[in-house]
Amino acid sequence: EAGRKRDDVAKRLDPQSLTAARLAVQTFSPESQPEAAINVAQRPDWNAGGSNAQGQTARTAAKSAAKSAGKGAPKPGGASKAKTTTVRKGSQRGG
Repeated sequence: EAGRKRDDVAKRLDPQSLTAARLAVQTFSPESQPEAAINVAQRPDWNAGGSNAQGQTARTAAKSAAKSAGKGAPKPGGASKAKTTTVRKGSQRGG
């Protein structure tokens, strides 16, 4: 696909433009980026062993937040399975 498009563009260009385009591709080299953009210093509290102001790790804080919001993950085969089965059986009855 890409080769076909390349050939199609090459057919549309006049010889001088085609030569200039080929030269531009052959001499292309990317600019070097500033060191600060490549190696960004990580905040100490973002480390895997870091903790927040209350001394909780990110994982513990997330679990606490989910628990207090009542949004824990459903257990396999739990209430969500029963609801799904009921809905599925209801739709199979033709109603």
